[in-house]
Amino acid sequence: MNAGMLFVSLWNLCLENLPEGDFRRRRITADEAKRLLDQARRKKRLLCVSKDDLLACDKDWERLCHDEFRAALKKHCGIALSFKDFTMADESDGKSYSSITPLVCVEIKDDDRLLIATCGYAMDRKRSRDALTFSINPASLNFHLIEAMTARTQSVEKPTIRRVQEAVKPDRRRRG
Repeated sequence: MNAGMLFVSLWNLCLENLPEGDFRRRRITADEAKRLLDQARRKKRLLCVSKDDLLACDKDWERLCHDEFRAALKKHCGIALSFKDFTMADESDGKSYSSITPLVCVEIKDDDRLLIATCGYAMDRKRSRDALTFSINPASLNFHLIEAMTARTQSVEKPTIRRVQEAVKPDRRRRG
């Protein structure tokens, strides 16, 4: 059972997110990503982050892309992430404030994990008279899980140079 945080980012990763030392990145299925998200949400261990300040007045395009990506995740993978999941609220002097949780502020440590959802785009078949339009290609939705290598994660057998050499060792028996 993982007791660490599950950080979620759409598209982006920055060096500050990566742990010092060894870490592992692996691609996971949409079903596994949904299971991890649901589990983290139930345990209140989910923190969604964004590279862009989606509340800023000059980030309309980024927010639109973010909204479209979240809609595609829900429609094609059953993964429900709301805009509110990417915000944090605070109150000061009786006033409420909201801001985006910045991607750069999270670092994978101990049992924390970072789930990055990515996608590609395809040109729409119906073309607008004025411009080419693109939509998220559902087949391109991918999920990448990054986690620090701790005693728990290192218990999984890792390939060593010797195992790799044995696996690719040529057959030295004489033929013919």
